[in-house]
Amino acid sequence: MLAASMPLARKLFLRNQIAGALCALLALGSSIFISSCGNRKNAVSGTIEVDEAHVGPRSSGRVEKIFAQEGDRLHEGQMIAQLEAPELRARRELAAAQIDTAIRDADAGGQRRQNAGKKSGSCADED
Repeated sequence: MLAASMPLARKLFLRNQIAGALCALLALGSSIFISSCGNRKNAVSGTIEVDEAHVGPRSSGRVEKIFAQEGDRLHEGQMIAQLEAPELRARRELAAAQIDTAIRDADAGGQRRQNAGKKSGSCADED
């Protein structure tokens, strides 16, 4: 390829020029290839299954605290939000008061029966 009559310095210079040009072409080709790979859009078709559930409160109320954000993985029974429900609180307090009243009435009825039994002599003393 290179003539035998050329001086050694000239041969080395040409060889370096050719090697440099090949490296430049390789770098240019690589950069074009790499930049075009990023712009490729692959189209595929298929079905994606989503594990999603719609949740709702058992009763109405105002959201007081939120314990989970969109995208969080949740477990069964995990609290998502806390509601302020004054109606439910009032119903719970009423039920507790009714239970207390029923217990007092039962205790008083038992005491009355004991006293009546003592008076009639049909009940033994518990002392």
